[in-house]
Amino acid sequence: MTRAEVDAGSCGFITRISVERHGKRVEIRITSGCEKIKRFAEDVKSLDWTKEVLVGMCDSAIYQTATRARLHPGCPVPSAVIRAVEIETGAATPKQVRMEFEKD
Repeated sequence: MTRAEVDAGSCGFITRISVERHGKRVEIRITSGCEKIKRFAEDVKSLDWTKEVLVGMCDSAIYQTATRARLHPGCPVPSAVIRAVEIETGAATPKQVRMEFEKD
């Protein structure tokens, strides 16, 4: 099982993601205080990672569902879900991702 925790920043929500592989399917569990993320989570519970996740960005069920759930375009949660799927399926290594912002 692969787990991730996302602190989305200015919205103040923490989201927890877990992904477990079962052959060509991944089971995705997402918990968050954000109502939009909760709607998003309902539609990405079980996906074929070979056809629905690890595809082009516009074809990814993750980003299509994020759009339907009206997630903010800058929300890092969909990207974190895809990375967790990649790690769980062996398509990526479990390296930390970090974004830092400064404004003068």
